[in-house]
Parts: sequence; C-alpha cells; structure tokens
Amino acid sequence: MAVIDSVKLPDNSTYDVADNYSGYQKATLTTPLTINGTQETTVEGALGGLNDYADALKTAISNENLVDNPFFTVNQRGTSGSYQEGRIADRWYAYGFSASNITSSITNNGVVIQSDGTHGWRVLQNIKNYKDLSGRKVTYSINVKSISSGSIRLFYAPSLNGINEDWVYLVDASTTGITSVTFTLPDLSSASGLCLMFQSDTPIDATIRAVKLEVGTVSTLANDVEPDYTTELLKCQWEYYRISLDSASAFVTVGFMADSTTFYGVINLPTPLKSAPTSTYSGVIQIFTVGGTENVTSLTTIMRSPQTITVTATIANALTVNSPAILMGGPSSYIDFSA
Repeated sequence: MAVIDSVKLPDNSTYDVADNYSGYQKATLTTPLTINGTQETTVEGALGGLNDYADALKTAISNENLVDNPFFTVNQRGTSGSYQEGRIADRWYAYGFSASNITSSITNNGVVIQSDGTHGWRVLQNIKNYKDLSGRKVTYSINVKSISSGSIRLFYAPSLNGINEDWVYLVDASTTGITSVTFTLPDLSSASGLCLMFQSDTPIDATIRAVKLEVGTVSTLANDVEPDYTTELLKCQWEYYRISLDSASAFVTVGFMADSTTFYGVINLPTPLKSAPTSTYSGVIQIFTVGGTENVTSLTTIMRSPQTITVTATIANALTVNSPAILMGGPSSYIDFSA
C-alpha cells in the first residue's frame, strides 16, 4: 500500500519535485500504486488515475430502476389521442387540470404530452414494494427530450395516487436532458403508497424519454438503455392484462357448459395480478362446442389465485349441458383484466 507523508490535499503549488522540502507534499510515492492496471509512481499520476477510474465507474454503473415501464414502451391499451384522464402507457396515469383534455402519443423518442393550450397536466405512477424504501435516500430523475416552454415539476407523495394531496415538491426540469434530485423518504410503514409524479403547471408540450427512481445519491439514468420489452410487459401485467384476439376464431381457453347458457373455464395468467381484477371485453367473443357456436352476452371473472382466474360467460341460446367448450374471439376483439 502506498504511503503519503502528508494529509494535505496535493495541488501544483505544494508539489516539491525534489522531495526534500519540509512541509510540502511529496511528488513521488513511497511505493508505486497500481490503479486499474496502470502503475503510478507519482502523486499527480495516482490522483489522475483515481479520477479516471471513478469517471469510468460512474458511466458503467446503473442501479435498479424502481419505476415500471420507464421508457413508456409498453402500451397494451394502445392509448393515444385526446382525453381528460387515462393511461399514457402501462402503469402511467395522466390527466389534464381543470377537467381539460390532454393529447398523448408514444414515439421512438418517448411519450409526447400536449396540453389543450390553456391548462397544465399531471402524470403519476405508484411504486411497488414501497415500504422497503422507508427512510431510504433515493434519487428521482427525468430525461426531457423536448419542452415547448416553462418547466416540468417533480413531486412525490407518501400515499396511493397522492390521494391525500400530500405532494412534496422536489425540483423543476426546465431544460432538455436529465434533471435529478436526491431526497430522503419518510417512514412509509403505515403509508397507503408511494407515488411519483411530474406535472406542468402551465399549458406546455413536452416529450419525456424516460423516468427513474433508484436507491442512492447518484443518478444513473444516463447509463440506462431501453429495457427488454417482455420483461417490462410482465411487470405491467401485474396491474393490467389484455388478451388480444387478432385473428378469426382466436383461442382463449377451454372449459365446459355448466348449464345450457353458461360457460365455465379457467385462464392462467403470465404473472400474478396485484388484486382481484375487473374484466371487460370488446368485439365478438364466442363459445364453440360440437353442437354449435354462440356469441357471449356477458362475461365475469373470479380470482382463484393471483395467477389463476375462472371465467363465467353467458350466451343467449342454449348449448348442450356439460359439453366441452372453447372460449374464443373474432378479429380485433380483446378481453381486459384490470386489477
């Protein structure tokens, strides 16, 4: 291990090249120091090597992102266009102030959010497993690709959806690029949730490339690449799962006719849902048996386990009781499960 005689911070004014002037920092190390594979024999060289190594570490490290769908790539609902409130992408909820409409779309540069020209807007996400972050120091970052004017303000709330209006203001992002802020979370052991939010108080248009929440005091968003789509999709299906039926007679599941007008079946989900879902469907959903095919007139679900749902579908015209049956859908139909 190298030995440096003085604790003074070395700079050019305190180097004594001859190493023989009392009170000044030695220019050479008592023992050579190897930094990242390079042997350094001087204080100046060692400090330079350490700085280079630290810079390399900063660009190589990326902490876990506690935000789901941080690049807004998953959009199962296909949400776009103008609306007062809704999902700009999976796990992200947005609305316009004063019951005004906003317009959003997903592009290769991120999510584009536009105001109605008069009012601002708000976008938020509830963080999973938030109690594990109780009292922790975290860093919240946003990458703004474009902004028409004004600024985007970053907040958090120690409650689900910020339901208590207990928003804590953090920082303004008024330029393109990455803006980050580090703060200490309060005790969340009895909180109903932890909600991240970014908003515009004024009617601006902006493109947001990505958002990150991470444990620690350094923002590593600049080091992140767009995550694997399938991985992010599974995270988002914790809250919402859509079965898209894009072809004629697309298969959903098998079951049987519990009575002449009631189908009963089971759907196994790709990932556990956070809670019992509500189900909706669109388009033509049908029950097929060897005795005939009938359109579904209503569909209900019961959660049997976080990853298993029983489906009860009702038809208008009778089919054979206890006969095997298939639940299927026509082109452009879908079944949604929202937890």
